[in-house]
Amino acid sequence: MVEETVHKTLVDNNWDFYRRKYINGMYSFDDLVKLNNIWYHKVQNQEFYNLNKALDFFSTFDEPVSVVELGCYRGSLAQQVLAKNENITVWLGYDICSGALDDEVVHDERFKPVYMEDQWHNQHKGDFDIFVSTHTLEHMTVPEVRAVLDKLDVWCKRAVYLELPLLESGKVWRGGASSHVLRWGRKHFRDIFNQGEWRVIYEPPAANSVMAGWVLGAERKQ
Repeated sequence: MVEETVHKTLVDNNWDFYRRKYINGMYSFDDLVKLNNIWYHKVQNQEFYNLNKALDFFSTFDEPVSVVELGCYRGSLAQQVLAKNENITVWLGYDICSGALDDEVVHDERFKPVYMEDQWHNQHKGDFDIFVSTHTLEHMTVPEVRAVLDKLDVWCKRAVYLELPLLESGKVWRGGASSHVLRWGRKHFRDIFNQGEWRVIYEPPAANSVMAGWVLGAERKQ
């Protein structure tokens, strides 16, 4: 199935084939690791984030904090944020793409790459202060994202920083040349982080476009 998917996506540009298989749970985790590594070596420029917004968000924390990032890729965001924030004690970077982690660009001993052996919500254990994920959750289904958010309620002590290419009310990605599958929109995340133990503290203006890179920051209520 992996070889067929590679041909469908990279040769035929038929990403709907992948989306249907993924949404219906037809790929094992090992399949997904193989696919992401093949895509990485074919299309390496897959790092997207707004550095200025990330630095602005992290500038609000003066005390020592630990960070966990889901979808760190080669660690470019970590490298640039760590360079400006001596108060970060450790940055754990999880990624499904072992090839990207093998090519990490971080030159800071506080960065610890973690090769994913299972979905993050099944693999990670232990408290941390800040959760970061940029242009990653849109590659997951709603149940998978819910599982991640449920983990944050348990392990994340301070704050969450997300960046996603989402419209306000969500999007069906049919026909698009990407591995995006999430049908939630900005309002779904905003609603979740404006209730219970969380509150939204950072949401810079962004055009209602999937190219805008919408950012949301939230903190746990004291």
